[in-house]
Amino acid sequence: KGTQSLNIDTGIPEPIKLENDTEYFDVVNDNAHVPATDTTYWCKLIKLPVFEDTHHIVKVAPVISEGSEPIIHHMITYACPANLAESPLNTYLDGPCDNW
Repeated sequence: KGTQSLNIDTGIPEPIKLENDTEYFDVVNDNAHVPATDTTYWCKLIKLPVFEDTHHIVKVAPVISEGSEPIIHHMITYACPANLAESPLNTYLDGPCDNW
């Protein structure tokens, strides 16, 4: 529980060897246009897959498109209760969120 920062700018560490049967999924921002401003924060709500058995997140790694490396330097991942994530007030969250 809680948060952990990942500084992407310092390089990618040695890959962690996972078991062959480890399930995974990618979360990406398709066709996200980053405005030409000094700093842009991008927020996106993602519903995680539902599993029948208990599962644990054992690795979070960035998926960065080629050519975007110079502008993407960190990410922050949060978990939030479903009632907040599914609230109509938050359904627009897939874009710049600099006012948070």
